[in-house]
Amino acid sequence: LIGLKGLIIFKASIITAAFWLIYQAIRKQASIWAFLIAGLFGLFVFSSRTDVRPEIFSYLFLAYFLFAIFRAKYANETKWLYALPIVQIFWTNMHVYFILGPTLLFFFLVDQFIHKPKKVSVALNSKSQAPNHKQNLNSKFRNWDLFRISNLEFRIFILTSLATLLNPNFIRGALAPLTILRDYPYSIVENQTIFLLQNFGIQLKDIFLFEISLIILIFSFFIAIKNGRKKIIFEFLAAVLFTVMAGGMIRNFGIYAIVFLPIVTLNLNSFSMTTAKARFKLKIIIYFLFIIG
Repeated sequence: LIGLKGLIIFKASIITAAFWLIYQAIRKQASIWAFLIAGLFGLFVFSSRTDVRPEIFSYLFLAYFLFAIFRAKYANETKWLYALPIVQIFWTNMHVYFILGPTLLFFFLVDQFIHKPKKVSVALNSKSQAPNHKQNLNSKFRNWDLFRISNLEFRIFILTSLATLLNPNFIRGALAPLTILRDYPYSIVENQTIFLLQNFGIQLKDIFLFEISLIILIFSFFIAIKNGRKKIIFEFLAAVLFTVMAGGMIRNFGIYAIVFLPIVTLNLNSFSMTTAKARFKLKIIIYFLFIIG
């Protein structure tokens, strides 16, 4: 209906919107230099997956999930979480990557469980010296810190998970990401591991860029930890998952790059820029990264 040019413009608009959401997710917590460094190598990796494909919708939906989670985590803006179940319905019916939505929310719950301050147990009323069984049970729950996760976060996770069932095939459709590879009648390049393709000399440039970005990703975590950034469980879990996915199938380079960008940006932003020595080190790092790129 809109022709090839129209499809290209549509694709570019979707991808631009995805990266705009990523920028909006972390702009209050990160400096522009950190975003540019991460963006440079994120785009290098992403460039191999910019064809007109259904997965462009996953880029947009994934970006919104990251936007909502990072805003809730760092800016305490939970209002963006309310849209996730609705977004999940569209994602479920548009591309197989939809399983990543509930997975990211689960990582967020783990992050909140570990990092949220412990709730202080309320002392028993002096009139009720002998607590009943229900009070004992509640006290145990408090001791296990099971209330660190807010009801909102947990409800959003449940609703988003249930939203995966709203598809023409119900449970079978919700489980499609776990079974879809069984339906391939033959092997295709994009479903192969980076190790297999390296052995055959296929897409070596894309794999090389991925390996460089992986070094930067790991390096960024060292910088973050060294500079006292400790509340990074969500970032760590997401980085591990998407790195494994990208290494296992090069078709996952695109979603890896989407996740790589905000995580590396936030990690690099913890680098101290208060001294001349630190600024000099940063210049050396930037020049080195540009040469490699």
